[in-house]
Amino acid sequence: MDKSDLETLVNSCLSSQKNYLPIYSNVYVFSDKPHPHKERILRYLRLFNYSWVSSQCIFDKKNHQFIEIPEKLYNDEKYEWSESDIYHFEKYNLILNKEFINHILNSPKSEMEIKYEEYLKSDDKTKTINGKEYYKIVDCDIGNVFGIMTVPYEAVPKANVWLVDENGFKFFTGGLVHIRFFGDIPEWYLKLATVGINVVKPSKIGEYVRMCEEDDMEDCK
Repeated sequence: MDKSDLETLVNSCLSSQKNYLPIYSNVYVFSDKPHPHKERILRYLRLFNYSWVSSQCIFDKKNHQFIEIPEKLYNDEKYEWSESDIYHFEKYNLILNKEFINHILNSPKSEMEIKYEEYLKSDDKTKTINGKEYYKIVDCDIGNVFGIMTVPYEAVPKANVWLVDENGFKFFTGGLVHIRFFGDIPEWYLKLATVGINVVKPSKIGEYVRMCEEDDMEDCK
């Protein structure tokens, strides 16, 4: 099977059974300049859980080589895009449809509301490792000195505790973060715990956490 046949096969597999709208024209066209809202668009593209994953890696259409990133499909119930689309938009400024960009910029939902909806739809809210239950992180933002994490209350049943992720990385949490909202308090803030964490860049936290127990405390100092 040559390269063109393989691309045809991958594109065929990526075709959706639902009539979602595309985020770009029929072919990839690149811009010399990044979109002025590039970072916001990238965050949106990465907010959603994938609906389909392939064993095939994505194909770099400029360098004409495969990149070791699995191809995936995403959608927001209106538009559909792939891991390849995200890759080419981030690296080569793939030109996206104006309608899709306006769809993002004019969305009535906040990024956190979308993350919460995706969390509710996920089938992997917990993970058991060595008999201990870990809870999926809904959101995590690490700053230069401190960070903020949003997780189920089961992961942080009280303030000022040590947490450990699925990779064994341990870090300390403070109290709940109080956020002022103009209007109704969103459901995600009421149903989840948003806490301050004592983690600095370039630390990288995994996807799941649990509270440290007594047998973990030897290292939690």
